[in-house]
Amino acid sequence: MGKVENGINGAITGTVGPSVFYKMYGKNYVRALPDEKKVKVKATPARLRQQQRLSLVTAFLKPFKDLVKITFASVTKGRAPYHTAQSLNMKNCIIGDTYPDQEIDYSKTLLSAGNLELPKQCSVKRKGTGLLFEWDDFDDIGTDTLVVAYLDHTQSWSKYHFTGIAKYEKSFYWEAHINEEPIRVWMAFRSHNQQDMSNSVYLGKV
Repeated sequence: MGKVENGINGAITGTVGPSVFYKMYGKNYVRALPDEKKVKVKATPARLRQQQRLSLVTAFLKPFKDLVKITFASVTKGRAPYHTAQSLNMKNCIIGDTYPDQEIDYSKTLLSAGNLELPKQCSVKRKGTGLLFEWDDFDDIGTDTLVVAYLDHTQSWSKYHFTGIAKYEKSFYWEAHINEEPIRVWMAFRSHNQQDMSNSVYLGKV
């Protein structure tokens, strides 16, 4: 059953006949209820390809779900930042044109997106149980701050850190308490006022 908010002239929410009315991100929407008698759509090659692309990206982003709420916010309007992250990664990081021969190209993955410029040289290496990040700041005065993240070898959980380290400092040691298993690592920069991000850069498996 639907209800009318704010009196007779207000917006409807809920189910009315064959339609569902709802509000999302300040806008009112209506959609039809599914037709239970509708014939199941045939799984065409194109549909299977798209479903696999979505499945691959969803699995990749799942461990980073809390991170991308922040790191894609500056390039998102009218929807959740997670959906922006999903859309950009589906567009850029899937290789292979046919189902089921598709996979993620980690070198093209994004854990953040924005207008800030990345340093030209970014690298990471293991040091003890931590990670040493290094980069070149071409102007030596950059105040954007470093964001780092890694994906566990099982690809089921991640760890990230808004370090507060300014770009001009050119290096950061993260005592992440990692073991000997290989991990995938990314870095990015966030503006000092926290209103913008750089695109992330994948630093490889270490």
